[in-house]
Amino acid sequence: MKILFCIPLIVFLTLAACTEKITHFDLITFERTACFGTCPIYKLSIGSNGSVEYNGIDHVKIKGQSKTQISSQQVAQLLEAFDAVNFFGLRNQYQTTEDGCPSVATDSPSVIISIKIGNQEKTVNHYHGCLTSIDPYRIYPGSLVEFEDKIDKIVGTSKWIGRD
Repeated sequence: MKILFCIPLIVFLTLAACTEKITHFDLITFERTACFGTCPIYKLSIGSNGSVEYNGIDHVKIKGQSKTQISSQQVAQLLEAFDAVNFFGLRNQYQTTEDGCPSVATDSPSVIISIKIGNQEKTVNHYHGCLTSIDPYRIYPGSLVEFEDKIDKIVGTSKWIGRD
């Protein structure tokens, strides 16, 4: 009887840990990698105080390093976005069919996002060749693509990469 009670309790506590609201962070990193083509390649580091460090590598308007500051409201928007996508509940990677990709195409870029909160860190490596379908071309999971684009929008990377 005790075992039957413990199993649901463990499942509940595990789910509660995955959906706990993110109220702060120490560091967020965001990287768009190369593809077989002209995909923008750059890295971002975002501090809890809103400091942003950009490093443009290739196929971007501004190559090299640049710094800016986002507002506390924008930092709050980032936290809301991490909560909305349930970041800590995502897989660590979406790259192969073993990772849950319905189908996989080659030569696509990846987006690698990490968040560090104290001693806890989570990284998601999302290969954009992870697809729900090839025709029309739809990246899986769509909610993760929307989250990645939201980070770009909040930080304002278009001023560096030259694309919206």
